[in-house]
Amino acid sequence: PEELAGPVIAGERIATLALRDPVEGRARLVPAGAVADVVLARAGGDIVAASSPPPGSGPRNTGDLPLADRTVAADLPDTFVLGPAAAWDRALDEWRALMAVAYTGLARRAIALGVDYVKERVQFGVLIGTFQAIQHGLADAATDLEGAHLLAHRAVWALDTDQLSGGRDDPARLAAMALLFAAETARFATDRALQYHGGYGFAEEYDIQLHHRRASAWLLQLGEPALEYARLADAELGPVRGAA
Repeated sequence: PEELAGPVIAGERIATLALRDPVEGRARLVPAGAVADVVLARAGGDIVAASSPPPGSGPRNTGDLPLADRTVAADLPDTFVLGPAAAWDRALDEWRALMAVAYTGLARRAIALGVDYVKERVQFGVLIGTFQAIQHGLADAATDLEGAHLLAHRAVWALDTDQLSGGRDDPARLAAMALLFAAETARFATDRALQYHGGYGFAEEYDIQLHHRRASAWLLQLGEPALEYARLADAELGPVRGAA
């Protein structure tokens, strides 16, 4: 409806997806649920949009993310049915692809923080950036980042151009691959950069600790990462058969 879409498109209101289906009208740990004005969810056989004031806060979590439980039910006031739930999987694929892009940005910033720090930190009378082990770690992180960047943008391209499913450029396949690889890349990059900061890396005065925590927390919004790997493996190779 225009009363929801107009303000969201204009940037006047924040909309988000409830990645988990509501149970008894309650969607748990909605990403950006603490600050979003509109929550979209799959309720029964429909996609619904619930408009309500955001709570402004939610449970504490590792990544300091604005998660919150939200009420979403088709029979409540200010809740609109947008259409059949068949389009929901596509919405989740878009979330995966966009999070992959976010992860590449996180990794890029973490590498930059690491490089800046090792160029100024002196140990044993020399800059620690001259140590080969540190150079190799940062080089490995930067190499992985380029691959994650390419895969994430390929996933976005496939979704934007509406490539047909089932082929090499299947949007669902690329979105899942991009998310998982970008998450691994960001975790490695933030781990290296935090380690090179030494004890300072864990101090709140240094931004790398927040990047490290978010690299681990973002993927958990979707649920157990192992299930996402299993879902992609089943799509690529077929379900695992039980022993005869």
